[in-house]
Amino acid sequence: MTNQPDVSIIVPVYNVEKYLPECIESLVNQTHKNIEIILIDDGSTDLSSQICDQYAETDKRIKVIHKKNERQHKARIAGLQVSTAPYVTFCDADDYFAINAIELLYTEIKEKISDMVFPAKGIFLYKNKEKIVKSIFIEKETIFNKEQFPIKMRGLCGKLYKKETIKKCLEDIPSFKDHEDFPVFTSYLSKINIISVINSSIYYYRQRKTSWSHSFFNDLNGISDLWKYYNKNLVNFVKPEDLDYLKRILWNDGIKITAYSGNSREMKNNLQSLLGEFQIKKKFSVGKIRDLLFFYNLFFLLRYIFKFRDFFQNISLFE
Repeated sequence: MTNQPDVSIIVPVYNVEKYLPECIESLVNQTHKNIEIILIDDGSTDLSSQICDQYAETDKRIKVIHKKNERQHKARIAGLQVSTAPYVTFCDADDYFAINAIELLYTEIKEKISDMVFPAKGIFLYKNKEKIVKSIFIEKETIFNKEQFPIKMRGLCGKLYKKETIKKCLEDIPSFKDHEDFPVFTSYLSKINIISVINSSIYYYRQRKTSWSHSFFNDLNGISDLWKYYNKNLVNFVKPEDLDYLKRILWNDGIKITAYSGNSREMKNNLQSLLGEFQIKKKFSVGKIRDLLFFYNLFFLLRYIFKFRDFFQNISLFE
């Protein structure tokens, strides 16, 4: 093992004592051994902090940072500041990697001399089952330039990046209340040239309502800030269909906020002013019912739609 690790794995940790050991075990047992694991305890109030320290005592590749709670964005920046590897990947503390994930990612980025490695599939973990979800359709083409790459907004976990480039993106972009990965991923994509894709399932996404990625804005300020940031700073890179994708996500968040708000009618008007009105889908779906209830101010019934969706929903977005 050389003095410098090949890959840094950065893991923000906040109150995940139930899942954290499985996450760390998947990292320390990687088939590619020349790595460093950076655990950022982001002000945890459960046993997560102690778990991080216990693992650091048994594996010298593990670094632990204890800091006050500032959410994922700043936790990742803190991890990058102590990272010593040329390449970086991210893992949420309630998720985990396949045992050969780093080997596959690192081999690909070195052989293809690419700027990012993107897995074509992810594995989503529900309470009683696993589901493989394709993020990008791959046949023969596995190398893209940034203009050709069909995905402009995704979560940061499970991909491999050049450390200095992703560090600059995180430091230059403000921290948003939710979907904070999107502008970082888009900015990184705009700054690189070559993306390689591996047709492998290497990352396990745990689906929890209380996780960071499944929270939603508690007011419209977060939606407004993210929408305006894209339109001001990234509109020259993303295509109209990319903005439509983001708009749909923010629209869905906004409707849920509106349904549970004490000022639903006022918030509805603000949301429509910000994003405009979406055309109701022609195809019968829960989304169509939801939009109809929203437009006709039936917010009480709308709350039941969300409860129904949360109970039966499998997965709608690959993050």
